[in-house]
Amino acid sequence: MSCRYFVTELVLVVLIYETLSRNEIMSKRIGVINDTHIPFHDVKAVNLVLDIFQDIKIDKLILNGDIADFINLSLHGPKDPEIQESIQDEINAVLDFLKDLRRRFLKIPIVFLFGNHEDRLDRWIMKNCPSFWNFLRLDKMLQLDELNIEWYPYNYEYQVFNSN
Repeated sequence: MSCRYFVTELVLVVLIYETLSRNEIMSKRIGVINDTHIPFHDVKAVNLVLDIFQDIKIDKLILNGDIADFINLSLHGPKDPEIQESIQDEINAVLDFLKDLRRRFLKIPIVFLFGNHEDRLDRWIMKNCPSFWNFLRLDKMLQLDELNIEWYPYNYEYQVFNSN
């Protein structure tokens, strides 16, 4: 098995691997993006990486957590009064990003592995209004089923090489 990586400051990775399967060489290109922290991401850098993914014709795209930020739900100290993002603003920004991904990559699988920042919303709901959890689920708010984006909860162990 051989791997090559393309890494930017944002920890955006292209993973190319080769394995032997039934005496044939199978090669897949998997694009991996993580830690964009939308809406605080570098739009030009993310678009550059997505352009590269399109140019090399990736076979699968994995969103490896912390695509969203949910800064207003952070447990790490006081909020910055300069930041005026609402939770709805953040959800809308991530939804726009996901719609753009699906438009760019119509025919390939997209997998979204929720990170600790996506989990912030679930934790907040379970702490403050648990009876609404089923109605306020992030996967529903982000229309993941409608966008045909496979998703897994925070801390799920997804195996890249043993998946389709």
